[in-house]
Amino acid sequence: MMPLDDETLIADNRGFATIGPSSSLEGVLDGQDINGILKLTFAKGEDAKTIDFKVSKQPGDNYRIAAHFDEDFVKSFRNDDTQNDGDKIIDNNSNQPLTNGISEVLTVWRFLHLELDTMIGPALATPIAADDDRFILPRIPDVSIVDSYLDDSYIVSKILGDSIDTSDNALFDYHTTDAEASSTLPFHPCFEKRDFDKNLDEFWFVYLLSVFQGGTGDDYDPDGSGWELGYNPPLAGRDNSCILIYQENIRDLAANSNIVVASGLFGFELEQATVIHELGHPLINQGGVDHATGLIMNDGWPEVFVDTNGNNMFDAGEPVNPIPTRFADTALNFIRSGDRPGS
Repeated sequence: MMPLDDETLIADNRGFATIGPSSSLEGVLDGQDINGILKLTFAKGEDAKTIDFKVSKQPGDNYRIAAHFDEDFVKSFRNDDTQNDGDKIIDNNSNQPLTNGISEVLTVWRFLHLELDTMIGPALATPIAADDDRFILPRIPDVSIVDSYLDDSYIVSKILGDSIDTSDNALFDYHTTDAEASSTLPFHPCFEKRDFDKNLDEFWFVYLLSVFQGGTGDDYDPDGSGWELGYNPPLAGRDNSCILIYQENIRDLAANSNIVVASGLFGFELEQATVIHELGHPLINQGGVDHATGLIMNDGWPEVFVDTNGNNMFDAGEPVNPIPTRFADTALNFIRSGDRPGS
C-alpha cells in the first residue's frame, strides 16, 4: 500500500514527534543533538543498546533509522522527496541509497475505537405506520466492511466493550429529527453512554447508534418522499463523533422492489455503505468539504447511486451506479491529518 504523501515537500509526515526540547516531523531519538543524531558509546563486550524513538500520532507517517560509526558520514544522510528519495535514505556524497545499517520502514497505524449501540424497539401497544417494521430494533449498526475502507488511511477499527448490553440501549423514539439529534439536552441519544467523552487525540473514538427513522420529511413514507439513512449530528461544545443509523429508513428503502430486482442492492448493503459514509464525516471533519471529496462521501447519498433518474421512485430498469468501494484520495489525506474524529 503506497502512502498518500505530498512528494513536493522535503519532509511530508503530517505529525510532529516530541521528546523534551526536540520536535521533528522525522521522529525523535531520545537524547539526539540539534542535527538529529544520537551518539552511543558501547563498553567492551557490549553489542546492543535500547533507545527510545518517538513517532507522531498521525496514521501513515513513515520513519527509518540509519546508523554508522562515522559521524561525518551520518551527517551526509538525506531523505528528500523533492529529489525522489521516497522511503530510501540517501548518501548525499554518492547520491546512492544506503544498503547497510538501516532499519525497515516503520509506519504509524491508529486504532479507531467504535462503540455500537441501539434504540430499543417500540412496545407492541405503540402505534406505528402500517409499512413500518416494529421489529427492526434492537439492531447493532453493521460495521463489517469498515476496515476495508479505512485500510488506505492506515487505520484499523476496534469495537469496544459489551456493545449489545441492553442496559445501554437508548429509549425508543419514533421520529428522530435533525434538531433532536443535535440537541444537548440530557435525553440526547448520543449522550446515553458516559464514555462518549473519551474521544481524545491519543484515543480515537466514534459512537454509532441505531435509531428507528428520521423526521417525518425524511422517513421515506410514503414511497417517493425524502429520506435520511444516517446522520452525524453537530454537537455544541463536544466533538461531533456520534453517528445515527436510521434502520427503518434503510429497510423501507430496500423494500422497494425496483431496487432489489433491478439493481441487486439489498438492505444490508445500504446499511453498510451508510455506516461508511457517516463515519467519513467525523474522520474527514471538513464541514461542507466532506461531500465534495466524492466517491462514498458524495452528497445526496444514496440517491446518486441508486436513483439516477432523480425522482425518488427507483423506476424499473433504472441505471444503477455501483457503490464506491473506497474513500477518495482527498478524503484519505484529510483523515490522515486530523487530530481526532469530529474535533
